[in-house]
Amino acid sequence: MPEREDVLNPTSRLLLSDALRPPRGYELDLGVGTTYSLNLDALLLIPFILSSGPADGDAEAHPTRMLASLRRFADRLTVFAQAGNIQAPRTYRPFHTFLEDAVVQVTATHEGRIFHPKIWALRFTAPGRQARHRLVCSSRNITTETMWDTILSCDEAASGSDVVIDAAPLVDFLRTLLTLPGADALTPGHRNQVNSLIGSLSAIGGFEVPEPFEGGRLVPLGLPGADLEAQWPIPHGERSWGVISPFLDPGTLQRLPRSGSPHILISRPDTLDRLAGTIDGLRRRPDLKVMSSWTQAADDDETSAVESREGLHAKVLAWWEHYRSHILLGSANCTSAAFGGNIEFGVELWAGLRQKHGWIPGVLGEASGLADVLEDYRPDASDVDEEEAEQQALHRQVELALAQVALACPRLRVSAVAGAAEPAFQLALEAAAAALSALDRPGWTSTVRPLSIPQEGAVQISGDVEPGWTLTEYARVTPWLVLEVDAEAGDATSHLARVVKADLVLDPGLPADREELVMRSVLSDPGRILAYLGMLIGGDETVLPEAGGALTTTHIGEGPAEATAAPIAEMLEPLLHLAHSDRAQLTRVGRDIDVLLAQSPQAPELQELRTLWDAFAPLTESAGHEGEDRHG
Repeated sequence: MPEREDVLNPTSRLLLSDALRPPRGYELDLGVGTTYSLNLDALLLIPFILSSGPADGDAEAHPTRMLASLRRFADRLTVFAQAGNIQAPRTYRPFHTFLEDAVVQVTATHEGRIFHPKIWALRFTAPGRQARHRLVCSSRNITTETMWDTILSCDEAASGSDVVIDAAPLVDFLRTLLTLPGADALTPGHRNQVNSLIGSLSAIGGFEVPEPFEGGRLVPLGLPGADLEAQWPIPHGERSWGVISPFLDPGTLQRLPRSGSPHILISRPDTLDRLAGTIDGLRRRPDLKVMSSWTQAADDDETSAVESREGLHAKVLAWWEHYRSHILLGSANCTSAAFGGNIEFGVELWAGLRQKHGWIPGVLGEASGLADVLEDYRPDASDVDEEEAEQQALHRQVELALAQVALACPRLRVSAVAGAAEPAFQLALEAAAAALSALDRPGWTSTVRPLSIPQEGAVQISGDVEPGWTLTEYARVTPWLVLEVDAEAGDATSHLARVVKADLVLDPGLPADREELVMRSVLSDPGRILAYLGMLIGGDETVLPEAGGALTTTHIGEGPAEATAAPIAEMLEPLLHLAHSDRAQLTRVGRDIDVLLAQSPQAPELQELRTLWDAFAPLTESAGHEGEDRHG
């Protein structure tokens, strides 16, 4: 019986929220994420998670905590996403304002290929301690979808560790991000942040090798100048292998070793059906597996050790070579695109092979933890939709057109409506015909609207139409544009709704800091104002009161302290801590106090807090512009 390898055990779950949380006593200093698909509501949760909020929380249930977490952490994050593949949220949230500078839309440099990596490179800091770094490499996009994915979290190795994963490929990867098409839209502050992270990662010894492995390497794919032919990881010859990939193609299947055993191929039923002829033509037919149907249905069994998911999304290649077992986890499907020009990222791990023929069955086969959630599958070519290829080709055309619009970065001008009885603001797309021309095609019906405008306000894209909209609330001004495309070509149809970020141009005299307007709209009563400021100052040690209630503080692991009649005094110690650990944040606290004091000038608690903060004001002068300490 092969020895079981609990490398991919579905009962041992690591949630992305757990992988991103700082070590105890630390907080996020900088983070760079990459994703193919991006959901803005899912990205809103990342700062919420970093502030120790519940992973399943949302802005509606915890608006004050959400606001504080965004003010603390949103400007420390930079997220690179495939251009034209930001999903359209169901509704607009003013909180989306805080994500505008964090998101940059990019694409691969190889023609017809995409930006597809899924990593987080993180730096955590704590007063008086050395910074710590972490790499999270996964198959999971920043979306709200719940699918079967893999996540690998590697912390910075301790000084003097004998075996580490070299961080140099990650450093090169981050440098490349700054040169990709679309990266010129990065703000100077966020570009400085990425460079700062590159600098600190260059100085570390490497990342820990997770058990039970004995070594590893980082594997970025598709970077400019890469030898694409040399990227394929599995050597030829007689060897066992196993693959998990929701997408496959004939060319890559032919590259897999044809001799040796066992060979295990895990994919989606529709993918295997489509490749039935290619699979039957292989010299040695692999064992074919799919996720059991019960793992993808509604989970009504509360006693089940394995949660159900919407579908297979994990990407894994496993093989043996020179008496060592290898596994490659990350974003790359087993396709020609993934290893032939897509930008991807993976981690290859290896260990001494204890049983030559036991590695693949122990990781992916009958002896593995996955055996409980897999079932054998026999492809049926008769189930293949003959029109599917045309559908996919049209869908790909629409995706490429949306990417073209995103990279063109349309200009959205905002101006005040002169002579209006009530405040009103005009939003107009400048040179719309040129910026949106990729979506103006025969057989296509395409519309555009700002995310804050309801669906009925969408304007059809046409060469002779200059789209424009009027808003009565300045807080709803947004650069996020919803592009919706209904395309037809023969019998094929495609419908896609995506968000692109426009270049927002404000006329002189209009407020530049729209985040402050969102802050004012959320903080509608004194209790919430103090709770918000308490969270900015005290971080995770602050307990939110009910609306209009008093502020209380607590320490992690303890219950809330009794409410105090003078909560401002309790902020002295957190302010001292903040002055020592993050003067840029201290500067922001002072600025927000002033903004909120202007809104509620008669609030005695705010006046008292402003007086207390004045004692720390000289320290903020050394911070220079906001974020200088963080940007390096």
